[in-house]
Amino acid sequence: EIMNKLMKYSCFAIMALSALTFTACTEDYDFDPFTNVENSGFYFTEASDRALFYPEDTKSITVEVCRAESESKEAATVQLSASSNLVTLPSEVSFAAGESKKEITIPVANTPGIHDVDITIANEKDKFAYGPVTYSQRIIVCGEKLSGVFTSQQLQTTKNVVVYKLGNDGYDIKDCYEEGNDIVFSLDKESNIIVDDQLAWNHQKYGPVYVEDYESSIGVYPGSKDYQRYSRYDSESDTYYLTLKHYCAAGAFGNFSETLKIAR
Repeated sequence: EIMNKLMKYSCFAIMALSALTFTACTEDYDFDPFTNVENSGFYFTEASDRALFYPEDTKSITVEVCRAESESKEAATVQLSASSNLVTLPSEVSFAAGESKKEITIPVANTPGIHDVDITIANEKDKFAYGPVTYSQRIIVCGEKLSGVFTSQQLQTTKNVVVYKLGNDGYDIKDCYEEGNDIVFSLDKESNIIVDDQLAWNHQKYGPVYVEDYESSIGVYPGSKDYQRYSRYDSESDTYYLTLKHYCAAGAFGNFSETLKIAR
């Protein structure tokens, strides 16, 4: 019993000594006060999926530039830069005192094609650390207007369609599956067809339905050993064969063979 008491009191003594040592260490340690990162700079709101222009359209995009709250009490300016000459940027964007958002209209050149354009806050010192400082936009400019016949396995119909040539980049099928939703596909130098994922039609029960060429949907692209050209162009008949995956938030409807024959 005496031995047990000695052990007990020894443990208490060690614990008390440890507590005193810890307190002494923490009192001697010089903590650096937390410093907030400066909330300043400029950034963009998110871009839409794409901007599509027909030949008769006035061609411009609207971009919203924002600045962080800590700077909004004073007037300020920021410069932008672009990855392409397709767009004409203002020399600078001016903010009045108290103004935190600015919508600017940026003209787009009438150059048919599929253009991926990046607009960036030009100077490093002006970039906001916690927001997007690059505005990425796919801009599709339609050129020559053509006629075509679209046959859909998915819709089980054949119909006449308006088709726009996109320079040497591909074609736009106007109102392909339903009014208001065009289908754009691109062509490479070997006439391989790529259909990026895009809204195609709306299902009465499942909502928005998207399409993408089958091989892109499984991560197989032209040039890879597994590429089989499920979507292809036949120059003799001037016909484009598209194998498209139709899918929605609830799942996939399957892969369907669709054809577009251009009437020259």
